[in-house]
Amino acid sequence: MKSIIRKVSVSLIGLVISSSLLSAGALAKETGCLRFRPDSSANAVMTVETDKAIVPYADIIDWRYKLVDGKLYKRLYNYSKQEWIGEWEPC
Repeated sequence: MKSIIRKVSVSLIGLVISSSLLSAGALAKETGCLRFRPDSSANAVMTVETDKAIVPYADIIDWRYKLVDGKLYKRLYNYSKQEWIGEWEPC
């Protein structure tokens, strides 16, 4: 009887721990990033940072075209910085 009670209690403890870890992961996805920082008493403290700013990582660059005397030319344009890249070249 003691081994059955022990198995049930270990299963319940495992279920509680796993569900709490999964809920912390869901919280991190909804509100921000989970960060670990060292505490003064040599313990790790888990905090949630909520950064809602969107930071672009790459510029948006595409070709622009023009037609001069029946010839088609192209040139790269950086839409993020609104500036030309390179020179006009025939297509």
